[in-house]
Amino acid sequence: MTKIIAFIDGSQYAKNICDHIVWINQRAPVSVDLIHVIGRRDTSSAPFNLSGNIGLGARTALLEELADLDARKAKAAHQRGHLLLDEAKALLKSAGIPDVETKLRS
Repeated sequence: MTKIIAFIDGSQYAKNICDHIVWINQRAPVSVDLIHVIGRRDTSSAPFNLSGNIGLGARTALLEELADLDARKAKAAHQRGHLLLDEAKALLKSAGIPDVETKLRS
């Protein structure tokens, strides 16, 4: 059985990728690995220059707040990645492809 490795994202092309996999499967049975990669842009805040006249303690509080923001963004990116993979997997399974695995990488 042929294995197809497909990288998907949240773009308009993700559904087309799934449609092409279904088309290939109609000609010869395939197994599929769906992969979504979370990039650094998706999980971290923009770089800041924190070397100004910030009072004592304010800088620490600001850094803690930025770290908390990064953690929330990372969690949201993981949830989004799982949703994208689950949606693509459901689409492929409904089209008759039983062997679909998903992988989320960061």
